[in-house]
Amino acid sequence: MNEVYITGIGLTKVSEHWNKSLKHLTYESVQNCLKDCNYKKPDLIVVSNALGGFIQYQESLSNLIAENLSLNKIPNLRIETGEASGASALMVGYMAIASGMFKNVLIIGVEKISDALPHQFISYVSSFLDYEYFVYNGITPASIFAILYKLYLKRYNAKQENIAQFASHDHKMAINVEHAQYRFNLPVERILSSPILVDPIRLFESYPVSDGAASIMLSSKDQVENKDYSVKLEMISASTDVNVLYREDMLLFASLRDSFSQIRKHAKIELKDIDFLEIYDPYTIASPIILESLGLLNKGEGYKLLLEGQHEKDGDLPLNTHGGLKARGHPIGATTLYQVCESVLQLRDKAYNQVPNAYIGLVHSMNNIGDQSFLILLKRL
Repeated sequence: MNEVYITGIGLTKVSEHWNKSLKHLTYESVQNCLKDCNYKKPDLIVVSNALGGFIQYQESLSNLIAENLSLNKIPNLRIETGEASGASALMVGYMAIASGMFKNVLIIGVEKISDALPHQFISYVSSFLDYEYFVYNGITPASIFAILYKLYLKRYNAKQENIAQFASHDHKMAINVEHAQYRFNLPVERILSSPILVDPIRLFESYPVSDGAASIMLSSKDQVENKDYSVKLEMISASTDVNVLYREDMLLFASLRDSFSQIRKHAKIELKDIDFLEIYDPYTIASPIILESLGLLNKGEGYKLLLEGQHEKDGDLPLNTHGGLKARGHPIGATTLYQVCESVLQLRDKAYNQVPNAYIGLVHSMNNIGDQSFLILLKRL
């Protein structure tokens, strides 16, 4: 199997881009990526987009983007797996390079959520669930996370102010990040005094409405020109689980546990070897459950490293060093690609909140409530 490298990255600022279309956002991120990789020509284009068919009524997006980039003769495809669309697109690109079929694969993630009205967006994002089983009965992703939140507080006698610290942490990390959506401090007191979204989730414990695009060039080893600038995509692992109401333990993302078991088995990597971690945190309650499911902390203790300061950039395990979904923003189809681009910046020593001596990074992505989990292992050359 051929080795896979990241030779270029490109980002747009995450915001509510009222004056830009999907094509405009994509063009900007791709131009930044091509410049970053010394204008390598891709052999394949893979586009990640979750909601364009709903919000912009635009299907066949990959071909439209290829045309807009004047890359018409290059094969292209679009990937959609809900919130994990970006991770799935990256996995397809990884397999394309690893198989030897392609030398350079351009991965593009784009989403423009601000075009949807609030009630429309709730309906669209709920389509990631089993629509007949959940949504027809008034159940949304936010309401399921609210159930998990109540269960976590009751089972472990936890305090909401400790869970809310994850949102405050993300905001603190985003202050220096130029492409982040919300670059300001957000104290826990302000979070807990914000309106209730779905009890007990407060508005400021949830991800925002975000637009953005991120692009990554994957390349085979013989295409790597600058070893000090490129990053090895060591492995992508993935696993799935039944829907949350069927699980033996609703506060365990077994798909994430199984994904890390694959990393441990095939890459010979343990948690102690990881220099920084990017997690997929749409709501604050997701963070402790993710950290516990990884095996980093015991059940009911997922927030303790945060309270001890160990998730700071100079802590034992820096977490979401560019603001996470809460503060960097969450343009769904592009989010995982933002996470990976930010991790590449860490491994190049070019991050806004640089982790000292960063050599190994782990990126987590998931769909729904851990129904699908992906882990992306990155290494500095």
